[in-house]
Order: sequence, then structure tokens, then C-alpha cells
Amino acid sequence: FLVYCHEAQIHALRQGLDQALADLNIDVVLMEPPSNEDRLYEELQLEKVDLVIDVEAPQSKVFRSKLLKEDNLCCVVRQAHPRLSNQGLSKAEYLQEEHVLLKMRRSQLPFIDWFVKEVVPVRQVYSQHSSLIGMLAAVSYSDAVAVVPVTFAQQYQHVFQLNILPFPFEDQLLHSHMVWLSKMNLNPANQWLRHLISALSQ
Repeated sequence: FLVYCHEAQIHALRQGLDQALADLNIDVVLMEPPSNEDRLYEELQLEKVDLVIDVEAPQSKVFRSKLLKEDNLCCVVRQAHPRLSNQGLSKAEYLQEEHVLLKMRRSQLPFIDWFVKEVVPVRQVYSQHSSLIGMLAAVSYSDAVAVVPVTFAQQYQHVFQLNILPFPFEDQLLHSHMVWLSKMNLNPANQWLRHLISALSQ
């Protein structure tokens, strides 16, 4: 099976699959999705992949979807940050820092702006990355701050020696949706795969 999975879920899901498939002669390959969301669903429709795990659910009746997981956003800084500690983070403090940004867009909006209900002022950019792991690495050796999903930050907090701080804006939840072709809804193999991934995502 081939599955497109966004980065916030791909590593945890991969580890769960390794354990679940250890005694089975079945391969599930997880791949980071194309940055272009149109291409993402085009490849699902052409059956080049079996499932997509994305941060939004498609509206077309060609597809079906199920919510797998919800996550909040948080800020991360290096443990030795000279100004920011575990004591909290105000909007003013957040905006005064340099920022590590994620190069990801949905509905023509940058990553944070897509999830945040308020208007986030322009920030001073330290660096921009196409991956969450790259963002955490950049934070680990700088005084910049990044915004990532909470469970992802917790997974790598000790690896990169980071402090996790509350995100000071009112944010919406980051959703992980499992998406498949409607015509594959009763396909036994596709049903098995969906059941497995649903169970591992709990």
C-alpha cells in the first residue's frame, strides 16, 4: 500500500506500522505528500496512492474522509534561550523574536494564518523550511521561535533540547483527516488499511 501522510503524523504512524506489520507479509509505504494540494488529490483519484492523510478534508463527493486526530499548536525554543523560558509567552514577546517558518500553504494561506483565528502580524523571519524537522533543528541552534503541533514537539523535545511554550494566539485545532476514493469504500483491502491506520492513530 502507498499512503501520502503529512509530516506531523508520519513518524509516529510509521513506528506503529512497523510493530503492527512485523509478522505480516504486507508493506505500507508512507510518503510525504506533494506541496500542491491539487496534485495530491489528483494522484489519489488516479489510484497512484491508496490513502491520503492530510490537514483538511476534501469537499468533493469523489472522496470520503474520516477525522483521525486533533492537535493544538505550540511554540518551541531552545532550552538555553536568553529571553524565553517555560514561564509562558505573551503575544508581544512572541512578535519580538525572530521566527522559523514552515513553507506550507492551504487555501492560499501560509501555515500559521490558516490555523489561527486572529490576524497574526508580520514576523521577522529567521529561516523558512519545507519540513517540521528542519524547523526544530533550526530552533535548536538559534534564538528563533517556531510554531508546530504539540504532539510533534513533544515527540522531539528531548532530541533537540527544546522548551515547549503555549501559542499566544487563539488557534484552531490541527486536524488529521484520512481520505480515500468513494469507489474504494467497500474494497476489502482498502477497508483493512483504513481500519489499521485508524486503530494506530488513537
